[in-house]
Amino acid sequence: VDESVPASGDGTSWATAFKTIQEGVNAASSGDIVLVASGRYPENVVIDRDLVVEGMGPGGTIVAPSSGASAMEVVSGASAILRAFTVDGSGELVPDGITAAYASVQVEGVEVKLCRHAFEVLGATGFLSIDSSIISGCGTGVFCGAGIVEINRCTISQGYRGVGIWGIVETTILNTVITDNSE
Repeated sequence: VDESVPASGDGTSWATAFKTIQEGVNAASSGDIVLVASGRYPENVVIDRDLVVEGMGPGGTIVAPSSGASAMEVVSGASAILRAFTVDGSGELVPDGITAAYASVQVEGVEVKLCRHAFEVLGATGFLSIDSSIISGCGTGVFCGAGIVEINRCTISQGYRGVGIWGIVETTILNTVITDNSE
């Protein structure tokens, strides 16, 4: 995926890349890796199959939600690994960053900033693992309604609430700094 291509191609090379992340996700088969070039992607991505979505690093690949919906949503029954990008909710809509309801999501090396909830996990079978990530300026860094949440080697700062847990949630937080949140 490369937002700088003049028009979407077939996604088989950088020269013929898809223009949006959603096009790459839609064309991918379960188990595929969707590589996303550096650039700003104003979209809301829905992942409905088992995939890896990998950017070129925080600050390089930026997903900026184009509506009040989540920047990235992993739907029920799907499993995703999300790696190496920024979710920037600094627009007027203040959306959620990454949501998973009855889904499994592993997040590695992602920055989420200025969203209502950086991460939201719901549903008894929901699983969220966040590793080596930075969350800043969000209403709630990690918002958990049910399921299993693991947070490791992260920084959650300058928001309203670092981690919000209600319901039945199995939570593990290791080697994580939660600081400068107002609640």
